[in-house]
Amino acid sequence: MRTGFGEILNVEDHEVIISHDAASVTLQVYSNSSIGETDWVELSGSDDITGLWPSTYCPAGTDDIYVVNANSSIPTALYFSRSDDGGETWSVLNSTVPFLTPDDGISFLTANVYQVCSARIKCLYSVWAFCN
Repeated sequence: MRTGFGEILNVEDHEVIISHDAASVTLQVYSNSSIGETDWVELSGSDDITGLWPSTYCPAGTDDIYVVNANSSIPTALYFSRSDDGGETWSVLNSTVPFLTPDDGISFLTANVYQVCSARIKCLYSVWAFCN
């Protein structure tokens, strides 16, 4: 299977990689047993997130994973998803990031110009879009 635009996260004592599968327009989630190991296995949370070009974040010492991604190859929305168990399941799945429509002054979205980060309790989004 060909995947793209992956990011490797340190999740507690191991790594998780999240990348997209352009053919199915879903995100793939794989994990290894410990940092640096090559024994990657697909997690049950794989294929749950719809879209492409993930930007991911995992706060140090946790298994919380935050994902922001484009909904399609010609993005009309950005999705936010959150896993509280290292990518096995998603407590928030494909939630549309608000205020990114033409009515909000955004004429169009483009891929790979957004990021996600977490600041203790709050989750902050930084989205670059093109305004009218």
